[in-house]
Amino acid sequence: SQLEAGFDVRLGAKIQESAQIGNLQIPEVRSLLLNKLTVMRKEGVECRLEVLYPVTAVDMDIWDFVRCLGILTDNAMEAASDTKQPWVEILMLAQDRRVFLRISNPYANLIEPGKMWNDGWSTKGAGRGLGLPSYQRILEGCPGASPCTSWDGGVFVQELTVGDRL
Repeated sequence: SQLEAGFDVRLGAKIQESAQIGNLQIPEVRSLLLNKLTVMRKEGVECRLEVLYPVTAVDMDIWDFVRCLGILTDNAMEAASDTKQPWVEILMLAQDRRVFLRISNPYANLIEPGKMWNDGWSTKGAGRGLGLPSYQRILEGCPGASPCTSWDGGVFVQELTVGDRL
C-alpha cells in the first residue's frame, strides 16, 4: 500500500539519520545538532546531516567548537528560510583528531564579503549579525582551526577544518 511505502521511506530516513547521529560521539556536539535539527524541522527547513566516521574528539576547546557550530548552523538556517525551498546540509568528517565541518545552504539575499565579518552586519537588518564576527574571534584563539567561506550558484558554504589538514 501507499501508506506502507511512505512509512518505509520515512523509517529508512530515520534509521539513516540515527546512524549519522550515532557517529557523533561527543555529547555536546550531538545534543547541539539534535536541537538544531528539531528547530529546522519545525521551521520547515529540510536538513541533511552526514557524519561519515565516528567523531570522538576535536582538537580545540569543545565549547568553542560547539559555539562555532551553533553560529554556522543558525546562520545557515536563517539564510535558507528566506528561499523558496529551504535546506541546510551539514557534513562532518573525522580522522584521528582532525575534524572537517561543512555547512551549506541556499541564500536569496545579497552577500557582501567585505561586510559580513563586521559586528552588526546582517542581511536581516540592524541589531543582529553578531554571529560571524564572534565566530572569527573564537577562531583567532584556535591556531589549529582554519575556516573557509565560499558561495556559488545560490549556495553558501562555510567550512571549518580543526587539527592538521585532512
